[in-house]
Amino acid sequence: MESVEKKHILSLLERTRWNVTAAAELAGMKRTTFSSRMKKHGIRKKG
Repeated sequence: MESVEKKHILSLLERTRWNVTAAAELAGMKRTTFSSRMKKHGIRKKG
């Protein structure tokens, strides 16, 4: 089952077309913190 945080991160990434910096800004955190959260949940850009 996906956590609320994972769903939120994916939602932000979709809104910003996978621009991690922009998604982090929307989340109100540093890019490095946002990237760490992505890694924690196994979220990686496909392609």
